[in-house]
This record gives sequence, C-alpha cells and structure tokens, in this order.
Amino acid sequence: MTQHQLNYRSLPLKGKALTRAAKWLGRHWRSVLTALIVLLGLAAWAVWEVVGLHVEDSSGYSSAVAVKNYTGIPPPTSAVHIRSGGYRQGMAFSRYVRFEAPVADCLAYAQKVTHGMPLTANGGVILGPSWIHEEQRNLPHCILWFDLPNATNVVGASPGADVWVDQLRGVFYFYDGF
Repeated sequence: MTQHQLNYRSLPLKGKALTRAAKWLGRHWRSVLTALIVLLGLAAWAVWEVVGLHVEDSSGYSSAVAVKNYTGIPPPTSAVHIRSGGYRQGMAFSRYVRFEAPVADCLAYAQKVTHGMPLTANGGVILGPSWIHEEQRNLPHCILWFDLPNATNVVGASPGADVWVDQLRGVFYFYDGF
C-alpha cells in the first residue's frame, strides 16, 4: 500500500474512549458542525450587541409608550407632537424625548419625572447648541427635532436625567445619556 493509499481507519486507536468518540463523531458530525455554527453565530451577535451602534430612530411621531420607556412615566394626555429617539453603543447611550403640551401640564410632568425636585432657571445642564449639533451630526434624522437651543424661557432640573420645560412654547424636553 502506497502512502497515498493509506487507510487511516484501519490504524488501531489507543483506548476504548477514543474509539467510541471517533465512532460517535463519525455518526454525528453534522450535528456537531451545526452546533459550532450556531455557537459562532451567537458569539458574533453578542459582540455586535455590546459594541455595535444601535440607533432608535422615530421617523415621525412617537407613542406614549415610547415616552414611558424612556422616562418611566407616561406623558400627559394633552401631549402632542411626541418625539423620542436615541442610540446606544457599548456603554454609551443617549435618549431624547420632546413633546408639546400646555405649560402647566409640562411643569407637572417634569415634577413627576424629577420626583419633586424643584425646577429652576439654572436647573439641569443646558445643552449648548454645539453639543446638540454634534449628536445630530452623528445620528442623522434621529434628533433633529430636539430644538432645546431655540428655547428662551427654560426651567429645569437634573436629578440624573436632564429635564427642561420651555415655558413660552409649552415644550417638555428630556435627555438621559452617558
């Protein structure tokens, strides 16, 4: 028998466990290959889930449920033009909410979201236009509607997430991010 014609199956395997494993693998190689493909797919999905960019873009108006998912409290029934959106990538995330309602409803809602923290003219970190434009550049079509830099008579608080109310236009703003 030449080297090219060597029958590897005829070689004696050492040990009964190795013989049984070889026979089992010979019968179940498709199942083992399928399991490996599934495991590699799950590992790739897990890596993408952790480090991939996930944009939550509301192309159009959002629902009260979307607002509740971000703020923990459903918006007032008088809220109109509700918008929400954001992104997450790794540990970094940003969430935005904006809606219009009567000023009294916006202020009452802001009090609920801040758990009673007083809303002051210097409350919350007023996001400068350059910061918002940077976010908008990185997240096209996601937060173009977040027009906080256009607000003039703003009160807010920052109990973790930032909350603002534009008292002239009756607009509620919410930002949470890291």
